[in-house]
Formats: sequence, C-alpha cells, structure tokens
Amino acid sequence: MEWVFDTFISKADLFSILFRMKWIKAEKEAEEIRDLLHKHGVEKGNVLDLMCGDGRISVFLAKCGYDVVGIDLSPSFIERAVKNARKHGVLGKTVFIIGDARYVDKFVNREFDAVIIVWQSIGYYDKETDLNLFKKLFRIVHPDGLLLIYDFMIRDKINEYLSNLPGYFLIDEFAVRAEINFDERESRLLINWFFYKMEKVRMKFLGCSKACIILYTLREIIDMLSSAGWRILEYRDPNSRRPFYIIARAEK
Repeated sequence: MEWVFDTFISKADLFSILFRMKWIKAEKEAEEIRDLLHKHGVEKGNVLDLMCGDGRISVFLAKCGYDVVGIDLSPSFIERAVKNARKHGVLGKTVFIIGDARYVDKFVNREFDAVIIVWQSIGYYDKETDLNLFKKLFRIVHPDGLLLIYDFMIRDKINEYLSNLPGYFLIDEFAVRAEINFDERESRLLINWFFYKMEKVRMKFLGCSKACIILYTLREIIDMLSSAGWRILEYRDPNSRRPFYIIARAEK
C-alpha cells in the first residue's frame, strides 16, 4: 500500500507527533506487557518489538531486564528509537533495525523468547500478508515462545471507536484533527490526520497523512494465528475499555 511508505517514511516527522501522545502511557503499557510475558513464562530473554516506532515500548521493556530488538520500516523512527534508548540508559539492552516487517526473517539471525506487536501494526496490506507474517514469526521464536498483539483495534469494537472520536486533540504545541471513516464492505478503517502547530495568534497547518487499515474480527485473528501454528492462551474481553490484546504460544 502506497500510504504506508508515504505516512511512515515521506511524512515520518508528521506521524512522530502522534508518538508524543503514545509516550504518555508507554511505561504503563510496557508494565502490562511485562506482566503478561511473566504470566506465561517469559520473565527474561530476547524480545522482538515488531514495528517498534520510536522505541517507546522497547525502552521500558529493556528497563524491565529484557534484551530487545526493534524493527521498523522508517529510518526516521529508528533514529529516534536509538536516541530514546540512549536517553533512558538502555542502549546496551536494545538493538534497532531498519526493515520491512513483512520480511522479518531476513533481518534477524536469532530466536526470540517473545514477539510483541503494539498499536495498530497489522492490517496494512491484506489478509494473506498478515497470515504469512504470523507464520514467519512462528518460525523465529523459541519452542514455547510467545506472540503478544497489544493495543489493537478489532472490528468488534468499531462502533465504540467511531463514537468516541474527538474532533481535535492537543499534543504539546501541536494540534491534530482526525477524520475517520469505516468501509464496511472492505472492513477497512480510513484515517486522515491533519497536523497543526499552535502559534501565538493562529494555528499553522503542517500537513496531513493517512492510513487505510483492515480491521479484523476477534474470530478472524484467532483463526489466522491458529492457521500459522500459534495456540491462543488468552485475550482481553473486546467489551473492555482497556487496550485489547491477544497472546499466543508457539508449540513446536
């Protein structure tokens, strides 16, 4: 999809404004991710943070004692991730790689105890692409390794997403307006973000970026993971107001 490269590479500086919002809860989310990994037997070891963005989760998992490899398509995001790791004193516990997640097996040469996919980082292309990704992740984890998909939008909650959409939200000196529509036939969430910088007497328009993301139902996610060899361990009730997650084990 052309929008992926436009949003995350050509307009990476714009999208990075949204990361400022995600950092607010990053430590708390990383702690829940740590607790889920602990619960299912991964209390230490190597974690792959797939589509890691600017490293907000990688940094805090490294602080929890994990050795973290982050992969992202965007050179700009990876540069920011390295800076954030340095700022938080975890450069020695993190490695960040520029790479397309669809070819993750080309970028790593180790097996992982767990793979995490945080925020809306699947559904960018098509179902076949996501199924193939889950199969590749199955192959690069240790026997009994975990896959955790966290803070993930599912179709079961589309009405809630649309009804709770704010017109504007403020992030430091920036304002962001989001226009969201849902294509029921294609099950794709269509998002346009408009970015502004607040100045003394006006808001300066910085630009816009977009996304076109498949929303899977919980049943579809379970079926894809199962087809790729993963055994579902647990998931959060889709009716919960807390971030949705699903966690699975690679029983080889």
